[in-house]
Amino acid sequence: MQPPRNFQRIRFVLLLSIGLAAAAQTAPRYPIVDGHFHYLSFVQETGGMDAFLKAMDDTGVVESAVIGMPVVKEWDEGDANRPTYYLDNDSRTYWYSATDFLVARAVLDLPERQQRRLHPFICGINAADRNAVDHVERMLALYPNFWQGIGEVFLRHDELTALTYGPVPRATSTAFGRLLDLGAKRGLPVLVHSDIGPAWLERPEFLSEIESAIRTHPNTRIIWAHAGISRRIVIPNHNEILRRMLGQYPNLTIDL
Repeated sequence: MQPPRNFQRIRFVLLLSIGLAAAAQTAPRYPIVDGHFHYLSFVQETGGMDAFLKAMDDTGVVESAVIGMPVVKEWDEGDANRPTYYLDNDSRTYWYSATDFLVARAVLDLPERQQRRLHPFICGINAADRNAVDHVERMLALYPNFWQGIGEVFLRHDELTALTYGPVPRATSTAFGRLLDLGAKRGLPVLVHSDIGPAWLERPEFLSEIESAIRTHPNTRIIWAHAGISRRIVIPNHNEILRRMLGQYPNLTIDL
């Protein structure tokens, strides 16, 4: 299988998901490929494809990866207001595989001309579960020649990790390794969120996990979401680490 259009290896995938409020004051200066767009929220809601495509047109985004949301924010009995973002309160989140069906339906309902602008990814998986690879295989069988990547796979993810039911997904797990092997087998890039370190400490304590996965799966194209950064994570020598890794591992790409 040939690599999907616009996902050939580059040093950086420039991620610009621009809000509707900022759109169209002037004509876009550059054509942009958005490498990381969540079509669904943490309660699996969306503004719809019409709004998404208009935002793309207004801001010069010619093509986009389209991803669901791997988890749902729980609305606990004791909460008067429904939380819609994972940091709204301390209620838990749970894994939600139906997100991939919602993305597939939304994309397939579009005219073919618009479908060609979008690159759907499979994300409704718990990467701490060795069964996760089976869900990806089912999606590939149910929608042949449709999916163009796996992810965003949530591994270590700041407060979201603590809020999500189940064990912590790690890049060194057997379950995640199985996903990387499948990505190599099917020629699909794997977009992964794996924090480089914990918040506040300013040390790359988790770097060895993602680097081990990259090193031991040289035939899998891995996109490291946000370059390993999430809220309040500050690494003083972050640029040096990224330069070294991009020079050392030809299968690694970073989105920003």
